[in-house]
Amino acid sequence: MPTPAIRNSYEPVGCFHDKGVAPRPLPEFLGSFRKEINWKHVELTVDKCAKLAQKKGYAYFSVQYYAECWSGPEAGDTYAREGKATNCLNDAVGTSFTNYVYRFVN
Repeated sequence: MPTPAIRNSYEPVGCFHDKGVAPRPLPEFLGSFRKEINWKHVELTVDKCAKLAQKKGYAYFSVQYYAECWSGPEAGDTYAREGKATNCLNDAVGTSFTNYVYRFVN
């Protein structure tokens, strides 16, 4: 079930607000995994998002609203502009208008 190859390629940055107003901190919506969330293993959703961001060559990505994947070419410069948040789930995924941000380490 886990995908260690992709999981070992990124690290958590933290939980940050997204007011939902353009331009968003991570402006590019890459996809949603809402229909396939495994609530016991939300890290699998993070792995799926990581794969999408990696294919685009992005350095940072986030999971918002439990299963939405967001990123962008300048996300490393913009992810924190709306401030830190504390309402992420299990230090893994964001909730409504909250991003749990990750960055690739290699």
